[in-house]
Amino acid sequence: MKVVLKKEEKEKEVSTPPAPDKTPKPKPEKRQISSPPSDTEQPEVKRTKPKTEPSFIDEVEIENEIKITIPPALQNWLIDDWDLVTRQKKILQLPARVTVDHIIASYVKEKVSVKGLSQNMEITIVQITNRIRDCFNSLLGNMLLYKFERPQYAEMLTEYKHLRMCEIYGAIHLLRMFTKLGEMLQSVSSSARAISSLVNHIEDFVRFMSVNPSFFSLNDYVVASPEYHRRAL
Repeated sequence: MKVVLKKEEKEKEVSTPPAPDKTPKPKPEKRQISSPPSDTEQPEVKRTKPKTEPSFIDEVEIENEIKITIPPALQNWLIDDWDLVTRQKKILQLPARVTVDHIIASYVKEKVSVKGLSQNMEITIVQITNRIRDCFNSLLGNMLLYKFERPQYAEMLTEYKHLRMCEIYGAIHLLRMFTKLGEMLQSVSSSARAISSLVNHIEDFVRFMSVNPSFFSLNDYVVASPEYHRRAL
């Protein structure tokens, strides 16, 4: 028996399209194209603040540090000195009006003139002040100067070859040294009793400086020249 399809059914069968594939296709990745910087755009530059040079009165805590007591009046001088040199860009007139040698000689003269002073104590005073002088001469160039003072120090070495540093520099640089001595005494191989005695003598010397305000003066500082500023950069 022959099966005959109707014409409409044939056309419907032939024209029916296949079912579409509903599987989601990955979307093409979009590429971001960075536009070239315009003429007005400037690259971001991070600016760092210049570091401030610490003063000689700044405290650095060290375990078991030997401290040299600095009277408040002299602490104020150290603060003013830092401001005058590092911020106001002034330098001290050198050779100093009152030199380290003069201060030491004045101290020894006053101490040995005390009635009833034993010969041993007189010898001790002279020995300790000689050590202070030697220490100052050794430390000045390496530890007792601000950066702005170094060109002047080089000038002193050239101009006053026949003089020691204690004959050129004065009270404020000597005071700077006393802020460093406590740390340095840590490495001295002596008994606790000997160190304590030495500290007492040094503090007595510092007190002598504090009761002689004429050793210090703001007039000892002068404005550095433009040429000096260029060399100090």
